Amino acid sequence: GNVKKDNERQDLSVFIVVGAVFLYGMVTLVVSWIGLAGGLGGGIGTIHGEDGCWDVTYCLNSSAVRFVYMLSLGIALVLTLPVILYPSTEMLEVWLDERNDERRRQREQLLASTSSPDGGGASPRQPF
Repeated sequence: GNVKKDNERQDLSVFIVVGAVFLYGMVTLVVSWIGLAGGLGGGIGTIHGEDGCWDVTYCLNSSAVRFVYMLSLGIALVLTLPVILYPSTEMLEVWLDERNDERRRQREQLLASTSSPDGGGASPRQPF
């Protein structure tokens, strides 16, 4: 039962990762193609001349192409940030787990050192 479901989930996860990478590649190609069509910001030999543009978005003549460019750039950012942040969050999670384990070990050692040898709990403090 459960082993079969786990195997199916693992098989499905491979397709999800491959699909996400493929989609990211396609979005990257679309953004690159639009940037290339826009003259890569101007310069000698482009329709924008030597002055160029601040960025590729300003070089695009059509508002529809500009919209597609901005949309694809937004999608690329949304798909890229989780990929970039995943290793960082995993490292942070491991560090926090290790820190909590160390604190728990220290607390247990402190409790064990303050308890009496016969197991009767913590010994009472003597007045000064």
